[in-house]
Amino acid sequence: MVSRYAFIVISLAMALIVTSTLPHVGKALAMFPPSISISPNNGLAGKTPFDLPTYFIKSGMMGGQRGLFVVYPDPNLSAVFIPSGITSMGSIGRVEAHPFRDIAYVSQGFGEIAIIDTRAFQLVGTLPPATGTIIGLEVTPDGKYLVALASPSTLLLYALRLNTVAATLTVPGSAMMSISPDGTTVYVLTGGIQNAVHVIDLDTLTSLGQIPAGFELSTGPDKTLHTIGWLTATTTGAYWGITDSGFAGQSSFHPPYTIALRRGYSNLTYTDIDIGSNYLKTFAHRDRTDTLVMARVENLTHNMVTVVKGAATLCQTLIPDTQLGYFHFSPNGERAYAEGSFGFNEVNVSSCSFMHFPLPLEAQSGGWSQDNALSKDGSLFAYYYGTSSPVKMAIIDTRTHAVVSLPLVGDFSLDQIEAARVVGNL
Repeated sequence: MVSRYAFIVISLAMALIVTSTLPHVGKALAMFPPSISISPNNGLAGKTPFDLPTYFIKSGMMGGQRGLFVVYPDPNLSAVFIPSGITSMGSIGRVEAHPFRDIAYVSQGFGEIAIIDTRAFQLVGTLPPATGTIIGLEVTPDGKYLVALASPSTLLLYALRLNTVAATLTVPGSAMMSISPDGTTVYVLTGGIQNAVHVIDLDTLTSLGQIPAGFELSTGPDKTLHTIGWLTATTTGAYWGITDSGFAGQSSFHPPYTIALRRGYSNLTYTDIDIGSNYLKTFAHRDRTDTLVMARVENLTHNMVTVVKGAATLCQTLIPDTQLGYFHFSPNGERAYAEGSFGFNEVNVSSCSFMHFPLPLEAQSGGWSQDNALSKDGSLFAYYYGTSSPVKMAIIDTRTHAVVSLPLVGDFSLDQIEAARVVGNL
């Protein structure tokens, strides 16, 4: 029988051999040892990162370089940084995970998209660049195509088998996009004079028509400032929010505020849905049953959460937390999760009830959370936040509502507050 001392020596040697053979492994974060061995907790003893069912990726910066962080839900495992090789400084950064392969697509500059192998921890290529900053990036559900929206007017369809541009379409005034869950349609929201939602066939990248968006990006005739809220595609169409952010000349944070919710259908018709008023900010997500969970700041201590199904408002409830992030649905659509300034929040969609779980001080976003994600199995929820270096990430177990780990994920810089995006992958 091998002695305990000998076993430890052999384990350390194996860990050094494995890490030394990883090509182009980025610099591990200072709070974690540069090792890929996993500590014996949560039943993970003896496994490698590749045995874990879930990991998260996040674009960001480290040591002045742009790149990708690969983060595992284990407090003793390294979070690895892989430089993307992108040097141009675009105003918005995007990251998207392939649904079936350990590949991430990262855009952090003016039209540049890097391809990173998240298993080998290395940059493996780039896609032909777009003209303009990438403001939307999404892989189709079948994993065959990457759709990119470049400001101010270009939609690109990349064929991922050959990493080439399969088609392009000009959509003037593009602001955001969303792909339908079945992968047949992409919706593009435009502003300004165009003021529409374009319905586009994804196979041919041709326009099927437009739906009036219901607002303008400039000062309206009623002397109010209309701005884009969000766009999310569903199985039958798309929802988008229309925010009236106050009278012309006022600060964007000055009331009054209203929000309009419009649902557009694939046959180019639409329905306006009454969800109330006085929305300071609105976020939404969708599941396969066309259900939305939305949040608005009600006062200094509470958020109003609204559940919308189809073209009807089901219910509203107050949550004792502020600055809620995007809601994400559990795989069965029965629960929706979002972080807030002081805790983790879970909404029962059918009963419109909630549970609020206070988080320890070191895991509280304090209202500065930038983005969040839910793993595909619904067991882990991650968000990142921080107003100074280094930026932090919190990973929460949705079953126990406990903090799994709090890794550090990058340097702070002004352009990174909205640049990084967290996505879950299996």
